[in-house]
Amino acid sequence: MNNIELYLQTKQAQLKEYELKLKALKEKISSSNEEAKSEIDKRIQAVEMKIKDGKEKLDAASKASKDEIESHKKAIDDVFMAINTHLAMS
Repeated sequence: MNNIELYLQTKQAQLKEYELKLKALKEKISSSNEEAKSEIDKRIQAVEMKIKDGKEKLDAASKASKDEIESHKKAIDDVFMAINTHLAMS
């Protein structure tokens, strides 16, 4: 396994972890008041969009040439940073 494959597998695992955290957050808000639910729901939607974006970027990176991979890694890292930020705020 080369470094790129390892990187992509690691990021895939992180996405699965994010999805589990998001699921737990959804379960947690079911007992919140309506105002809190509305705010948290907006954050959940933002995280879901970022996760989708992350999956798309990982897919694109898996098909990229060696010359293109660094730009893909930067885009992936940016998305993952955004996901972490959104989850930390939730």
